[in-house]
Amino acid sequence: DTAVYLYSWDGSKLTQTGKLDSNNSAISCLAFSPDGGLLAVGDSGGKLMLYNVTKKELITGRWSGHSGRINALAFHPGGKHAVSGALDTNIFIWSVEKPLRKASIPNACMGGVNMVQWIGENTIASAGADASIRTWEVVLPS
Repeated sequence: DTAVYLYSWDGSKLTQTGKLDSNNSAISCLAFSPDGGLLAVGDSGGKLMLYNVTKKELITGRWSGHSGRINALAFHPGGKHAVSGALDTNIFIWSVEKPLRKASIPNACMGGVNMVQWIGENTIASAGADASIRTWEVVLPS
């Protein structure tokens, strides 16, 4: 499916509360910001969308750079940056406040990036199809 469906749970009943449908390809991964207010959504076409969950609206669809399916997303603990990893072997660090700002780690994992996770203020861990686990010290895009 190319949409993300939002639901609420009151302890006994699941109710659909919204639909986010700006992606054009099948959804392959997603991540909520630490406060739950933002949702980053990656798709099989290499596109990323950033949504405001409360308003159920697109913040930006301009996080572009991947040329293959996005396999992994994670928000920085501060919520102002996100990291993505994809089948194209690259890792990108994105700015929430300035969507056109990004940092890149090209060719991070041969065969594709399967997992990314922040493990500190400026450190990202990645795992790839090449059976490697790496850590990266990064400068956050401002």
